[in-house]
Amino acid sequence: MLSLRLAALNIDGVLLNDTFSPVIHQFVTSRGGTYSAALERSVFSQPRHIAGRRLAAAVGGGMTWSDPSSPSRGT
Repeated sequence: MLSLRLAALNIDGVLLNDTFSPVIHQFVTSRGGTYSAALERSVFSQPRHIAGRRLAAAVGGGMTWSDPSSPSRGT
């Protein structure tokens, strides 16, 4: 019997545009921010802490972001 031990998925391209773009657009515009190609490029393929900060900055209003997997969380 064959078994799969490892799989890799490249999500750049169509999946990003069709899946993530609408979600990010809704998140930003529903909070009064402006969604742009520059914002999209600055968020895609970034670590969570970078993308989170950039999205928080895009919507303004004092929104903050913290990484729930950060070892310093809760201290």
